[in-house]
Amino acid sequence: AGPGASANGANGANVAGAGGALASGARSTLTSEEVPDAAAVGRWWRVCSAGDVVVREEEFLISAELRRIRPGSWVQQAAPARRIVHGPATGLIRLPVLPSGWVTSDARAVNGPLFFEPAERWRVVHRSGAMSGDVVVRVGFMFNSDEVAMLSIGDVVECVEDKVTISGVERMYVALPVGARAPFGKASLGSPSVSHGWVSLDATAAGGPRFFERCDDSSSLGKA
Repeated sequence: AGPGASANGANGANVAGAGGALASGARSTLTSEEVPDAAAVGRWWRVCSAGDVVVREEEFLISAELRRIRPGSWVQQAAPARRIVHGPATGLIRLPVLPSGWVTSDARAVNGPLFFEPAERWRVVHRSGAMSGDVVVRVGFMFNSDEVAMLSIGDVVECVEDKVTISGVERMYVALPVGARAPFGKASLGSPSVSHGWVSLDATAAGGPRFFERCDDSSSLGKA
């Protein structure tokens, strides 16, 4: 499932087995702090647990359930993550997601599972020499699909789908950065809904250039 599945579910129910930690999530006792390594609003996270993830209305673990997210689905971060710092659930990390709600991202501190992993981040390193931009973003994974945006050297994108290889060229589906430019000859990206697209990651096997390099700051919510 790709980013389009992000509104269908998320995690929290499985934490009930983590030493009864749910009880410490009551509104009257919850104390939490911001997680510095997971403060980036807009980041994408993939469900890596075996079961569905529960999205709850508030940060509190016993707040109302809104929906569930299936394994492999993506969610987008809405605000900085919070780590519980008091009671039996100390160390458990809660993540606010779009369009609404909170999920448990990491329960390993209370003997539970890791629920989410961050999207890989890639930086444009290819310089095309063209005024229109350095990397073409297309609506589909095929090379003849419509152009939806242009990226410039230094732009950073997040890979939010499994990569594919076509005729020796590795392709990836990415979330577009805020600074993405419109394709050549177009005044804008065309639609507010155009937020993702396909790019060529590495064409060296086909005699072409390498367009991106992996960023080294794809931090995990579970990082100590």
